[in-house]
Amino acid sequence: MSPELDLTRTSTRKALLRVVPLLTVGGFMAYIDRTNLGIAALDLTGDFGMDPKTYGLVAGIFFIGYMLFEVPSNVIMHKVGARPWLARIMLSWGILTILSAFTQDTLQFTIVRFFLGIAEAGYYPGVYVVLAMWFPRATLGRAMAIFLGASPVALAFGAPIGALLLRLGGTLGWSGWRWLFLIEGIPALFVGVLIYLLLPSRPADAKWLSTDERTALENALVTSPVDSQAEELHGLRLALRDRRVLLLGTAYLGVNFGFYGLAFWLPQIIKNELHIASSLTVGFLVAAIFLPAWVASLVVARHSDRASERVKHLIWPMGIGGAVLMITPFFGIPWASYVAIGIAAMAIISAYPVFWSIPSSFLVGVAAAGGIALINTIANAAGFIGPYFIGWMTQLFGDSRWGVFGIAVLMLVCAALIRYVSPSLPASVRGGDKAKSPSVGTSKV
Repeated sequence: MSPELDLTRTSTRKALLRVVPLLTVGGFMAYIDRTNLGIAALDLTGDFGMDPKTYGLVAGIFFIGYMLFEVPSNVIMHKVGARPWLARIMLSWGILTILSAFTQDTLQFTIVRFFLGIAEAGYYPGVYVVLAMWFPRATLGRAMAIFLGASPVALAFGAPIGALLLRLGGTLGWSGWRWLFLIEGIPALFVGVLIYLLLPSRPADAKWLSTDERTALENALVTSPVDSQAEELHGLRLALRDRRVLLLGTAYLGVNFGFYGLAFWLPQIIKNELHIASSLTVGFLVAAIFLPAWVASLVVARHSDRASERVKHLIWPMGIGGAVLMITPFFGIPWASYVAIGIAAMAIISAYPVFWSIPSSFLVGVAAAGGIALINTIANAAGFIGPYFIGWMTQLFGDSRWGVFGIAVLMLVCAALIRYVSPSLPASVRGGDKAKSPSVGTSKV
């Protein structure tokens, strides 16, 4: 092993221990807030008199604000730096999560959820850009998997924690869902402060790397050979008009459609289909689905890194997840449907880290900030459409099964879309060039 390669590996290991955990805690807090609405809904819908269609609208309105401000947020981060901007995001959404506990009707709660989406806009795509600036392709998938593990882990642990917090209902005259949002909003404030104090925006700012380690890592990111396609997109306007960006965003919508449909509705599906009265039991059954899904995502991402291939590692999880969800409504056995949803969740969540290793293969600098944000913006339409769609189908047919079937169809269509766009992607993400490592770190973020 050459000294340069040894230094690169040492600096990468340090970044995995110093950068990724801090960002992952932030992602964990985001998903605790975002998806515990599903647990809160066990009480909230009764207090505010929401029917399934209205709840779906309230759950999805968050993503309208999120989508409107995602690209501007990432462009601002590119200019001001990751550390202050990501800290601002954490602090503002912590405050708004706490405020949601004080709302008095459906309208007030909906307004707060909308502004919460504005506050959080840019955190996830911002982190994707930061990770691409810290990790060469050989370890980028693994870093993405650790960070994106925050979402299934938050769903797994957040559900039982949220169910326990619901038991505070009646304390000081407050409903349990109010205590849930109040208590879960406070840690986000502390995480925001920690990000501001501890996060180096890029390797050049990391005091815990030696001069030689910083140089080796920056050389691996900036001066390594680049696919010819990766050199195309440095400008923001080019990235926002590129067909690959638009098609990837549309395809990613299918993954998000599956995830958010399950995240917001799974607690109620379990409660109603399995006839379980205890919110705590519901919380543990949700955890039993998403913890194995997190482990599966780590395994798939590691295999994708070692194979230097992304496209097949993305199409297969999307196809499996869609196929399993498609047959789930026809089982007729509630617990068999529960197991099938668990398998589908493993497939869906395994697609996330692999997908986010693709855009950085052809997006560089401000194009990465804007292009990645645009992909996420398109995909997060699913956060609004998915919950509303399941709510509408549940109200129309009297149960949630046909909503799940609709999610399955869209996931399969989007898997086919990934196959369609794959020939225009760099050979390095199609397994056609294992030697090359694209430049992903020229941004000023």
